[in-house]
Amino acid sequence: MATNNTNTTIKRRAIDSNGMIGPFYDIYRNRVLERSHAIERPPVKQILGEITCELIDGKTDGSRNILEWINIDDDLRLNILLNTAPRTGVAELAEYYHPMGEYTRFLHFLRPDREYGLSHNYEGFKSIVREVDATHIITSISLGIDVVVVLQLPVKGKIIQNIDVTLRKVRTRLNDPLNDSCFSQDDADALKSITEIKVYSNIPELVAMTSFLEVCQYIDKCKHQHNPFPPTEYTLQPIEQFTGNTDKSHGLYTPLSQRDSGKLEKYLIEMLNYYNKIKYLFEYCKNKGLHKNLQQSLADIEIEWRDLRQCYQNKMEELGKLIASIRAGHNNASEIGQALQHNDQTMFKQKLQEFSKKIKVLYDKMQPIHRTQKGHDTHAALFDAPEKQDDQELKSNLQVTPEKQPRSMNRFNNDNKLDGNQSQLIIEQNNKSNELALSSHSKTHASDSSTASTTAELINILLLGESGVGKSTFINAFVNYLTFGTLEKAQQGKPVVLIPVSFLLTTGDNFEERTVTFGDVDSLNNENFDHPGQSVTQHCKSYVFQLDNIRQKKICIIDTPGFGDTRGLDQDDVNMQHILEYINDLTHINAVCFLLKPNASRVHNFFKTCLAQLLNSLGSTSRQNIIFCFTNARSTFYSPGDAAPLLKSVLKGTGFDDIPFKKENTFCFDNESFRYLTALQNKITFSTDEHSEYKHSWLTSVKESSNFLNYVCTKLKVHTMRVEPQSTEKAQLQIKQMIRPMLEAIRNILRNCIIWDMSTTEKSIELKPIPLFRSTLVCYQCKRDVVRTGGFWMTIDAPHEIQKTCNQCRCAPDQRIEIDYELTYAYVARYSNSNRADEMARLERLLRASAQFTYFLINIARSSKDDPFFMGIVQMISEENDLCQSRNPNEFNLELVKRLRQHMSSYEEYVNSIKPNHDGVKLGNMYKSIQTIHEDPIVRVQMDAVKKTRHNIMKQYTCEFSNLSAS
Repeated sequence: MATNNTNTTIKRRAIDSNGMIGPFYDIYRNRVLERSHAIERPPVKQILGEITCELIDGKTDGSRNILEWINIDDDLRLNILLNTAPRTGVAELAEYYHPMGEYTRFLHFLRPDREYGLSHNYEGFKSIVREVDATHIITSISLGIDVVVVLQLPVKGKIIQNIDVTLRKVRTRLNDPLNDSCFSQDDADALKSITEIKVYSNIPELVAMTSFLEVCQYIDKCKHQHNPFPPTEYTLQPIEQFTGNTDKSHGLYTPLSQRDSGKLEKYLIEMLNYYNKIKYLFEYCKNKGLHKNLQQSLADIEIEWRDLRQCYQNKMEELGKLIASIRAGHNNASEIGQALQHNDQTMFKQKLQEFSKKIKVLYDKMQPIHRTQKGHDTHAALFDAPEKQDDQELKSNLQVTPEKQPRSMNRFNNDNKLDGNQSQLIIEQNNKSNELALSSHSKTHASDSSTASTTAELINILLLGESGVGKSTFINAFVNYLTFGTLEKAQQGKPVVLIPVSFLLTTGDNFEERTVTFGDVDSLNNENFDHPGQSVTQHCKSYVFQLDNIRQKKICIIDTPGFGDTRGLDQDDVNMQHILEYINDLTHINAVCFLLKPNASRVHNFFKTCLAQLLNSLGSTSRQNIIFCFTNARSTFYSPGDAAPLLKSVLKGTGFDDIPFKKENTFCFDNESFRYLTALQNKITFSTDEHSEYKHSWLTSVKESSNFLNYVCTKLKVHTMRVEPQSTEKAQLQIKQMIRPMLEAIRNILRNCIIWDMSTTEKSIELKPIPLFRSTLVCYQCKRDVVRTGGFWMTIDAPHEIQKTCNQCRCAPDQRIEIDYELTYAYVARYSNSNRADEMARLERLLRASAQFTYFLINIARSSKDDPFFMGIVQMISEENDLCQSRNPNEFNLELVKRLRQHMSSYEEYVNSIKPNHDGVKLGNMYKSIQTIHEDPIVRVQMDAVKKTRHNIMKQYTCEFSNLSAS
């Protein structure tokens, strides 16, 4: 064992990129402790610029321990595995779980750009108060790029060789700052065929990128620039060198021997892989939409999984404390072996194995319901123990768990086994870039070019209409009309079913009723056929497909819940808000298509409301993107019929007479020919005359579909969502998303003020929001877990996933609320620059903004009848009262109830003080208030989780189909 005095300067990889020159550092746990002592950045110490760019595949030894391969030192690796050091930046690789083998590649690029550092005689730290766990100070930082890209290659022999050749070219070019060599189109095509990527980096822009080409463009561009990059490395020096403190209690640093470190790391990797494997399988089962018979089994396993997860965290925490104590010289390294062989660790490993068997039982029961197309169990290898402890390669071809799914890994298996007459659903991620543009002289940023590319390649068509008009049927029919030129070809081929079909048909002389069904109900149960009159489509859903004959463009048709729902206008309002929220996350819209019936005797009242809200949200320029389609138009000789003058009258009477309603933006179809096709698939017979009539109908609709697509592609200007004007609708959408984050921020500020007033600890509570992957509720009636943090009892979210209904309970709807993230808590050291006065100022700012937002929602946007913030405070008081009655000691929660009541009164005073002509509720000022509140750190971290959740859910409701060849 080597014992070093902390006078030794230490270099550490900057996995926490928030560090700067000046903060304290805990060398025993490898974490930045304090940001308050950050000082103004000194002059550049030296220009670096040395590039490291390496490439390996998943079969090499380096892939067994990626953190070691990217040269993270032994001590820091242990803390990453123990989770005592933050798993951020490239250290997040510890969270990666996906089979690694011959189809996996790793690219690591590291370029420290420049170094800033303090002089050896700097005296600015002599007066600072040292934190209890602090051993060192960051005295120098190297800024630059640190990135690891994990690439999953397609399972095709020849293309893999081409990809590897091109990857080696990329490595050569990135390694050389002067290399601007060109690449062939074959190289570009090879890189486009990479199916999945995941990026880990100290640069958020890189992490957010969705293609390997984008990553390469960004890195190549930065080779010649000196941008304000985040840190890549810290230089650490002992506090004693700057403070003159001779206290030797912090003067020892005892790194583990290579033998002890290797033994512990081997154990931690084994346990982490076991843990991640079980976590993956549990999420796999949970996200499969289980049959009712298996839901209780999953619920029981979920309870056990929570306990096991907590147990794992406790074991890692125990080992982390031991390692910190050994490094500080308080314990002997021999205790590591004793800890690993302790009965508790052995029993915990057995628990993991037993729990894995239970998951296996549940998985086996699922197989008759979820069978893969290949007919074999693609996840079976996960249940087999590795042949060797140090061999973690899993050779099965697995689906990525949603929790760890990279942004570009948008591949899902079709869980429903389709009949032979149905087209197979193959959802795949295609590279969004058209060309390999690695020139460092390009003026276009990679992310900007990606957006432009997406806008050019993807045609977004928003489909709106009254409930029952046939939007879902229209989508199915439209795709089939584009795919099959004649009815005969459609009968001979495999009809395309993007959305499940169900309708009633009368046949024969006695008008016998037959239910025609075609296609399996989707795993998210988006189509609800159980309640006539209600919108069949429950959630906006995007259907993406590509035809060979439309210049390789992709078409995305967005199906929406219908208006005129029998549940009333309130449900129509809910559906419309959902539609606006959904399209708000799009980059652009090519066309807004209203689907109508010809010869309609009236236009539903909500049509006017829908049109007004949509245009207010999108802006006036979107009026030119509106088109009108009429279904079942065979009876009116493929014309709008009597609906034409009615629609003109409505547009003129509501002030929308500048919306074009002409022959060029009006299209008439007949869905009945597609229904006829599906009826044939259900073995229903028709007469020769009927067949002849539908044959002609099919040909007419094929021609109209082609005209429709040509008009959208060539005549309409793309409406870009990024440049939309300020609008009441967009403001209310943003405010509604901020309600919970603001309320939780208010409650947490009060908690920390109570800790300030009633405790001597120098700690505070931080909110840790967790993004979700499906639409989720929290039920106030169902039992929820309670934890104690920082002296407060807290109720933990118990998310209930929504499909047609809530999966977990049948409680009354008014006892449930939809959430955008799951909230957890951490008790951490308080920043020394925090003070109570600032916290109270933040609290008042949040309360005043809440009052302004409430006034805006009720009186300006008129989108809410009730005060959402007042109701939220009342609910928080109710929760805290329940905790006070059921838990002891409860003095902190009692004080929180008292202060919530006081601030509820203050909030009501703020609301009552707002007058109709108050400047604060004007639209422009409202946007400023939204931006100001969004920048509050507690609100921002929750809003980031909201954004991720919405992104995840949009992925869940996007189905991409393989190329459909027109015939």
